[in-house]
Order: sequence, then structure tokens, then C-alpha cells
Amino acid sequence: MEKKGTFMGCLKKHKGLTITIAIVVVLVAAFAVLNSMLPGAGRIAVGVTIDGDRIGGMTLDELESKLEANDYYDNRTLVFIGEPDTEEVMGTDIGLRVDAKATAEKVYNICRDGNWFNNVKNALIIRFASMEIIPVPTADEMLDELIYNRGVRKNGEMTSITLEEVSETELLIKPAVPGQSEDVSESRKEVFAQIESGNTDAIKLELPASGAEQVTADKLYEIVYIEPVNAEYKIENRKLYITDEVVGRSADKAEIEQKLESFNAGEEITLTITKVLPEVTAASLNKELFEAELGSYTSKYSTGAANRAYNVSKAASSVNGTVLMPGEVFSYNEAIGNPSLANGYKIAPIFANGKQSEGVGGGVCQVSSTLYCAALYSNLEIVERRSHSLTVAYVPKGQDATVSYGSVDFKFKNNTDKPIKVESSATGGICKVRILGAKPTVNREVKVVNTTVSVSQPTRNETIDPSMPAGASKVTSSGKTGYVVDSVRIVTENGKEVKREKLTRSTYRMVPTEVTVGTKETETPHPTPESAPVTAESTETTEPPQSPEPTVSPTKEPTEETIVIPTEEPAEEV
Repeated sequence: MEKKGTFMGCLKKHKGLTITIAIVVVLVAAFAVLNSMLPGAGRIAVGVTIDGDRIGGMTLDELESKLEANDYYDNRTLVFIGEPDTEEVMGTDIGLRVDAKATAEKVYNICRDGNWFNNVKNALIIRFASMEIIPVPTADEMLDELIYNRGVRKNGEMTSITLEEVSETELLIKPAVPGQSEDVSESRKEVFAQIESGNTDAIKLELPASGAEQVTADKLYEIVYIEPVNAEYKIENRKLYITDEVVGRSADKAEIEQKLESFNAGEEITLTITKVLPEVTAASLNKELFEAELGSYTSKYSTGAANRAYNVSKAASSVNGTVLMPGEVFSYNEAIGNPSLANGYKIAPIFANGKQSEGVGGGVCQVSSTLYCAALYSNLEIVERRSHSLTVAYVPKGQDATVSYGSVDFKFKNNTDKPIKVESSATGGICKVRILGAKPTVNREVKVVNTTVSVSQPTRNETIDPSMPAGASKVTSSGKTGYVVDSVRIVTENGKEVKREKLTRSTYRMVPTEVTVGTKETETPHPTPESAPVTAESTETTEPPQSPEPTVSPTKEPTEETIVIPTEEPAEEV
């Protein structure tokens, strides 16, 4: 009996386990089936339609493309009813269209925005009964104008509190007038909500009047008060821009309290005001920044050489107004750009390979040299400078600065603690550069001493010409004297020397005098009373006039030269 009981017990246990497993299997299967009803990853729930079109199973991108290609609101008409009147508007007149992105996101959230059971329930209902979705609408600013105009017809125009300064000490304040506010954002949302609900034939807006609220004394004071704002400056592309100051305004709060009741009753009031001046004005800022001339220099050029004069003027104009912040480096090549025909420069005399010739941009080196001198006398740091290959006459030897776009530049640095500004001009034969900055705290003087180290007189190169009579000669190219010049900048402050700076050495080539010599033998003519002796041309060479300078033998000690601004018109090295 015990064995039979044990067997029956085991049988019952196995039967119970089988039933449990079967139930679990059924539940798992049911869960899998129900879960399959939910929308697939990245896809819209099956059964969703827009304007009768089934969009279930589409991706967001596919739906957006479909909505953009076939706009649901094409040729729709909207009818506004209620106050102030009935108005029929074509959707195209206000830019009515489907917001494809917002609509796609709205549709995508169907059967995804609840718990699992609700999502499955909704998925089953939609799958078999479908769900029609009205797309999310949008419109352009013409809808705002339509709403505002309806509000004005109903409520009139709202005016805010207005202020009018009738004198330096009196302010007239007019209270706000109730009416339609320019802010129609809430009414705009209301229009979209009604359209999205399917109502396009009877859109009704509340359009309440605005602007009649009572104001407190503190609120009115905030409206009257203007905080003074200092003038400010900024530097963009090395140009200075100053923002004007704002003059402040204040009123007596006790007087506002006294007149507040009348104001809230709709009456105009007059308040006594006080002007509050800012600490920094545009005039004071401009004066403070650039009130002092740190250094300047003037050179002369011939207005008769029209192309060269034009280039000098153009380069000076490109530099004019340049502002450098503390620590900023100025590049002459960057300031004027490539002196090419394309950039408006003209052909004029230049130096090329140690000789004078014609080229584009002749004259730009006069501005760079004049600027170099001004930077020297302003005690600014010279970053890059090179002398011409030949002497020039518009600045002393040792104080010129040649440039060649892309290879040779002139640069200096603003080594002060305040901004500096370059003012340059070239007109009427005068090229002038001034460097302005904050007034120095000390009495500073700058002196530049140029010392001629050596002088190389022009040699003579002779070329034989068999067609010229023997003994005759002709100078075909005047030579130029060569120099080696050392320059020193000496700075004194309050009468005491504080700096003695050796500048870059200047080396100017010697150019030989080119002479053509004749070798043709001629028969000696019989003398007659009318004949006269034949005289050969002078073989002396001439050199363009230079500033008076002492000639120093290379074997002797250097001497300081006297600085005299010459008037010779030289070429420029490119």
C-alpha cells in the first residue's frame, strides 16, 4: 500500500509541473504575439493614416519626405468667426503648410508614449480600426499680422507708456492706452490648436485687450530711470570703433508716489528729472587714448611724377587709421597688400638688382621709410627692417625701410601699455606720418644718430664703341656712391639717458659710372680758316644730388653725420 501511495504522489507532482510549464509557454507565446503588435524599431505604428494614406511602417525620414512632397494643407481655406467680423483667408496667403518634422515626431510617439499594456492595447485598436492623424500646421509672419489686425479692429491699438523729455529737467509721461498687443504668440498657438483639431471653418479667437494694468511707483521709476553707460572702444581689422556713451536719467521717487494715482487714472504727468553723466564719454575716451603725439616724420616727394605720387598717396591711405593694441605687431605688407596693377597701383621708378628701372608700385617705400622714422621717434620696438640697396633722398641714410611683397617687410611692435594709432597722409608733395597714443608719464626725447662707417666712390666702367672717334667719350649711366651706415637710437627721460639702442646696419651699394669710349681713327683734316680743333666729350661722371655728408675713409674712425632731409626723387626697391 505504501508503494502505491508513493507512485500516485509522484504522478500528481509531474502533472502539476506539466500544467505550470504549459501555462508559462502560453504566456510567453501570448507576450510574443502581443509584443509583435507594437511598432518596429524606428518605424511608425501600423494602422496610422494621414488624409487617408496609410503611413504605418514608414521611418521618420520617409514620412518627412512624403509630407514635404504632398503638403496636406495645399489650397486650404481658413474661416475666422466671432468678433470683430467673419474673415475668410486662403492658407497660401499666410504660408500655411505642414510642419513635417513635428508631425513625424508626433506620429512616431503613437504606441510608444504609455506603459506596455496601454501601448499594446492601442496598437491592437489602431491595427484593426486605424487612426487618422491631422498634421501639425505652421505658418509665416503673415498669420501674426492677420491676428493683430483682427485684434485692432476689435480693441483698437494698444500704446505703451510713452516718455517725452520736454526740457533738460522735465519729463512728460503719458499712460498706456488699452488695445491689441503686438505680442500675438498665444493667439497664434490657439489658431494652430484649432486647425490641428480639424477646425478650419470656424476658428474663433478671444483677442483680449491689453495694456490697462495699474503700475506701481517702483515700476514707473524703472521706466523713467536710465543707467549711464560709459563709452567703449573695440578694434576690428586694426581699425578703432568707439561706441558712444549713454547719458543716464533719474527722478525723485517721492514725486512719483505723489502723482501715481493721477497717472493710473489715465492722466499725463510731468516729473522733474536729473541727468546722470557717465564717467567716460566718446570725446574723453578718444582724447585719453590718442591725446599725445608719440612721434612723427615728414618726407617730400615730387608731384610731377604723377604715377609715383599716386602710389605714395594710395599706400599712405592704406596705413592711415591703423590701431595697434599693446603687444600687437604691425606689418607694412599686410597693411597695404600686394602693390600690383590688380590692386590699383601704377608703374613708376623702382630699384631692381641695384639699378633704377620701371615697375609696379614705385613709391610705396617712401611711406614705409617715413613710417619707420616715425616709429623710431615714437620709441616703438622695431621688429623687421632692411635698408635699400641704393641710397634714397627722402630720408637720411640709415633711416629708410625697403619692402618687397612676399619677401621683405617692415614691422614694428606696440611696446606700450595702451593702444596706438597711425595717422598717415600724402598730398601736395608732403608725406606725413604721426603715431598717437596715451600721454607719457615722463618727458621723453628720442634722438637718432647716423654714423657713416665707410664710403665707396663710383668706379668707372668703359665700353668700347668703334663708331665713335678715338679719344671721345660719353657717360651713359651716372654712378652712385656706396655707403655703410650705423644708426643708434638714444632715448632720454626727464633729461636722463635711459636707452642707447644700436639699430640695424645700412649698406648701400656703389654703382659704377658707365662710360662709352670711341676708338675710330679719323684722317687729320687740313687746317682752314673756318676749321676749329675737335674736342672730346667730358669724361667726368656725375651723381644725382645727395644730402651733404662727410666722406669717411674705411681706415679712419666713424663720424656722426649731420641729418639733412634731401629733395632728390629716388626710385623704390621691389
